[in-house]
Amino acid sequence: MILLLSFTINTYKYLEEINGARFTPREIDIISFIISGRPAKKIASLLSLSPKTVENYIHNIMVKLGCNSQEGIKDFIENSDQFSSLRGHYNNLCIRAEFEKTLDNIRSLVKEQTSVCLFLLDDNQEKPNLLFNQLERHLTLSVLHLFIGAKDHYIADLAKTANRCRQVVEMEM
Repeated sequence: MILLLSFTINTYKYLEEINGARFTPREIDIISFIISGRPAKKIASLLSLSPKTVENYIHNIMVKLGCNSQEGIKDFIENSDQFSSLRGHYNNLCIRAEFEKTLDNIRSLVKEQTSVCLFLLDDNQEKPNLLFNQLERHLTLSVLHLFIGAKDHYIADLAKTANRCRQVVEMEM
């Protein structure tokens, strides 16, 4: 099995400061779910946290913003220039949660066989190290091997690419 996947670079560094308030990556996650109308229990489920932990994050965010409700958090974000970026971040988190669920399904399907995931980048595109390191870790947990390389290189020599993938699979056996 060969998967071709595409991802966008995470946005934490662009959202760590909103209207002078600084947030941790997890607080950014929580805020994005709050402005999307998700309750604490659903946030906890999607982020693999306990509901109490989510409530603690919400409380800490309210303290930072000097408000006393989730509506205050929403108002603060709606009055910033980061509202649409946080909505996009929410969508990315939902995609990530679905991706991780899909990886679990793949893991259960490929217990006995080795599979390969091939990422094809444009020749002039740099590999975003953090993203691919995280992805490689997730894919490895799903018994997938990750190859990253220039699209033109792999397409120009598909036979070598197939042989390289086959060699990895044979080494596993």
